[in-house]
Amino acid sequence: MMVTETETSKQVLLRRVKAVGIAMMTVQGVGLTLFPPLLAYFSDLFHLSSTGSGIIVGFWMVGVVIGAALAPLLVNIVTLKPLAMIAVTLSAVGMLITGLSDSAVMLCVGRVIGGYANALLWITSFTWVLRVNDGPGAPKALAAVVGLSSIGNLLGPLVGPLGIRYGFDPVFFSLFGLTLLLLVPMSRMPAPYRLSNPGNHLPLLFRTRAIRSAVMANLVLKLAQGSMVVLLPLLLTRQGFASRGVAATYVVGAVLTLPLSHLFGSLAGRFGTWPTLRVLVVVVVLIPLVLPVLGSDALIFVLTAAVIAMTSGSPTVANSAFSQAAPPNPAAGIRQIELMSWSQLVSGSGQLVGAVLAGFLLNVGSFTLAFGIIAVTALLVVARTSTAARAARDGELVSDG
Repeated sequence: MMVTETETSKQVLLRRVKAVGIAMMTVQGVGLTLFPPLLAYFSDLFHLSSTGSGIIVGFWMVGVVIGAALAPLLVNIVTLKPLAMIAVTLSAVGMLITGLSDSAVMLCVGRVIGGYANALLWITSFTWVLRVNDGPGAPKALAAVVGLSSIGNLLGPLVGPLGIRYGFDPVFFSLFGLTLLLLVPMSRMPAPYRLSNPGNHLPLLFRTRAIRSAVMANLVLKLAQGSMVVLLPLLLTRQGFASRGVAATYVVGAVLTLPLSHLFGSLAGRFGTWPTLRVLVVVVVLIPLVLPVLGSDALIFVLTAAVIAMTSGSPTVANSAFSQAAPPNPAAGIRQIELMSWSQLVSGSGQLVGAVLAGFLLNVGSFTLAFGIIAVTALLVVARTSTAARAARDGELVSDG
């Protein structure tokens, strides 16, 4: 009877933690997706060039990189639960500053804070779930958190058009208050156990060729994703799409993300993670090449939504490739918080380079040039990292010496 009660208590706790994780990831989704429909608006408001727009987008990724780099240290100082609550608070503050920005500098500050909070939300929510359920059911629990939190990706693109229609102050202050309400159930949650191993073991990962190749593959996928955050909204605006049209494109992309994420997972299970990842990168960078020359708004809408969905659903395959290439946790002593931090560090770095590069290429050339160079870069890296498929599949850990 005691065993049954213990198992029941653990299941109840897991459900509560999953609910909080879903809420945290929903906040993360809103913060992540509210800006693309507003990019053209802020670019016109502050008279930004294409390079300036890319830099504004890139400041979000700067925050992600900083948050990912500091997360292992912060979780040892303040522990996981307080850090998660800090992440929610900072996310609310970042969104509010973004909505109330009256200068490009203020907008950059809001973007950095938002990106920093975004990384902490991702890392702390996943780590919290893994600490409650680190057994065979962990992947399913994480998939449930990601899948059910996709409502954030649906709501985020609607914030900008609502702000333009009803005023930024009431919309963003309401969003600020609703986000902070999440702190109430979080404060009542029992704190997860604290690990006694505070060391940083991430450098051990670089001893394997497979993980280095996995990092490069993830970087190029995120580079493509970061470039699309800049190029796609500006392309839609050039085609005559109003802010509501851009938002609708991102909403449709968010709707398609969940089924595509499951499809990518199924394809990876059937054909292998590395072949699926390579095909995904190729498709993501090749489709945009035709967008600048299409004459049909409907076709541009559909293909752009498809690219948004594929880049949003790509973590399903990218994280699997990373996990397969990484050495087992017990052998390397790598904790969940470190793996999650490294995943976000790679993601933020790739998107930062992609956003800034896309803005620069668009400023000196055209959409065709920008999409073309991003595609060539991605294809070259994919070809370069093809040997990682065999290393990850065979479990070869090749040391440099």
